[in-house]
Amino acid sequence: MEVERYSGIIFDLFGTLVPAYRHREVLMKMAAELRLDTEMFIPAFAEETRDARETGQITLSDNLRAICASLGATVGEAEIARAVTIRRDFTIQALSPRHGTVEALTRLRDRGLALALISDCCEAVSEVWKSVPIASYIDASILSCRVGVRKPDLRIYRLACDALGLTASTCLYIGDGGSHELTGAQRAGMDAALFSVPEESGHDPYRPDAAGWPGPVIHSLGELGPPN
Repeated sequence: MEVERYSGIIFDLFGTLVPAYRHREVLMKMAAELRLDTEMFIPAFAEETRDARETGQITLSDNLRAICASLGATVGEAEIARAVTIRRDFTIQALSPRHGTVEALTRLRDRGLALALISDCCEAVSEVWKSVPIASYIDASILSCRVGVRKPDLRIYRLACDALGLTASTCLYIGDGGSHELTGAQRAGMDAALFSVPEESGHDPYRPDAAGWPGPVIHSLGELGPPN
């Protein structure tokens, strides 16, 4: 995909620069630690309380305490702490860049493009982000839990553009289609491209923009511009 006409590229994180976050796997482990029914815990965490957690309105620990209380479970602080650790450890593992990410980011920066990232995430990502290998290749990292808004709120895209010192029309947004991020980027004035890896491209309710996306699609970050 030709990128020379852009001044900046703004990436999604999970499902794009790093593999898709396998929510159910980690949530099942957290539910087991809290002795909660998995089918009750997962929607409470992944859907009902996601916005508050990912906009920094509630800490991960308080989020889990509130869910336990709403489900009528009495859970000790030791169990809460272990569930938080499960989530954080899994997050650290999940932040390993997918194959070719570092090389692609290096090439794009060498070509003079400014690079930003927008991620809907909770404190588990924010706390470790600076130590993540790919963080040093990103000029501006906009994490929802820090800025108080999530995709597709137009403000989060504007924050990324402002951090790069660029206008939206000069930026390309790339993501796997989660959280209506691609249509949100377009409404913010950017061009947008879907990142779709065949083995990760099955139906996913967390990727509403992926189904039937009419715009450009890339299957590898190596497709972004010709190699040096």
